[in-house]
Amino acid sequence: MVQENLLREDLFWAPYGVRTLSKKEKMYRVIESGNPSCWQGPIWGISNYICFRGLLKYGFRTEAKELAKKRFCCLVGVFWRTEIFTSTTIRKLAMA
Repeated sequence: MVQENLLREDLFWAPYGVRTLSKKEKMYRVIESGNPSCWQGPIWGISNYICFRGLLKYGFRTEAKELAKKRFCCLVGVFWRTEIFTSTTIRKLAMA
């Protein structure tokens, strides 16, 4: 399941974390402003932490470390005050 789904960049594995919805899902969309849903594709801190813990629990230590590095870059600088990011551009999503 991890290799077949989670780690595929065309599905969940994004440059800055794990998407909350597969990029191939018809409901996938990332809204740049307004009131974005955390479950339509953006990177969300809570779901990424759960993925991180699951990767560790099931022996995917290398992948967990990579995910931690992806998330860390989102938490430095201007982005440290938000928890929702676009999956490919590292821009934070504005909450209405």
